[in-house]
Amino acid sequence: MFLQSVTPEYYTVLGTLRIQRIGPSVLGFGDCGAEVQSAITRALLDEPYLIHVFGDLAVSRGDVRFDQFPSRHSRDLFLLLVLAQGQPLTRLELTSTLWPECGEAIARNRLSVALASLRRALEATGLDLNAVVQARKESLKLALGSSQNEWVQFWDALERSHLLEALTLYRGHLVPACSLPQVVKLRGHALTATKRATALAVSQGDEDDLALFALRTRLSTLGIEA
Repeated sequence: MFLQSVTPEYYTVLGTLRIQRIGPSVLGFGDCGAEVQSAITRALLDEPYLIHVFGDLAVSRGDVRFDQFPSRHSRDLFLLLVLAQGQPLTRLELTSTLWPECGEAIARNRLSVALASLRRALEATGLDLNAVVQARKESLKLALGSSQNEWVQFWDALERSHLLEALTLYRGHLVPACSLPQVVKLRGHALTATKRATALAVSQGDEDDLALFALRTRLSTLGIEA
């Protein structure tokens, strides 16, 4: 399969983190009737949360998009959970990665502060941290399914040889602002896969294919040429 020819180790253990491959409280409705209110409420509650990782890290739900993380550490914390794809990461794993220079007690306190600030920031935009992150006493994990995680969608598309689908998702490099070694390594894997997928898509495609031309033009701005 295409994926195996690109980077078979993209889901292996990275550092101390296990990165594995796995498959409205207040609504303003004005004077609309009760049936309309109920329909709108149901529609809002049914909107899925989506995680975006190519370019800026973001969480969206319908027309609401959150990408203003309160701190670098809250952003990196959330990103690590996203990349773990639903696998729980222990608080010790997270603290030793995010605050390696701190003792355990101080690092655990900083983790709690980062999580609390992330909760407040999400709530300020109408999003719920509990819908996105599952917190336990000794571990945290992403609460969303793989269909809501852009990182998983990208690799799944490559695994199915749906090259244009994967290239469409690649709107930018994996959270360029994050400098954690685990993320830098995964960013390189994704870039390598994208370059090879681009070359293969061009070799298989029609030169007059406007969708492919548009993708190549956008990817060229990221330094990806075929």
